[in-house]
Amino acid sequence: MIRAKIFAIFIIFMSSPSWAVTNQSLYEMCTQYKASGYDLENKNYQVGSLLCEGYISSSIEQAQWMCRIVNIVRETNDDFRDFDTKFLLSQFATSATIEDRFDVIENFLNYVENNQKYLNTNPHIGEWLAQEFPCDLK
Repeated sequence: MIRAKIFAIFIIFMSSPSWAVTNQSLYEMCTQYKASGYDLENKNYQVGSLLCEGYISSSIEQAQWMCRIVNIVRETNDDFRDFDTKFLLSQFATSATIEDRFDVIENFLNYVENNQKYLNTNPHIGEWLAQEFPCDLK
């Protein structure tokens, strides 16, 4: 049973949207979204805004599921309760919600501005998302 749950966690991680874009391109899209005042109807910024909104929202939802899975496994399996979940929680899990997405975007923009050396890498959103909006363990 534990193997199945760990496999489910792995599948969620591998379905991450973060393999399709670089930090720089996501930064540019989210900068446009911020410049529009987070208005998806603004025609001057619509494409970048929609891509940023979709990417960040799907990343939040994925990281939320990771947090839920870790909590469910901890609640239903005593053997897993004491399992060191620090790695999973520090890399892939968050308590952020869709309502937090503008804060998450601001956080991402600040992250990229402060970490220019990662511009051409994939945005490992789970990593900084989990640090700024950590998963609440039950």
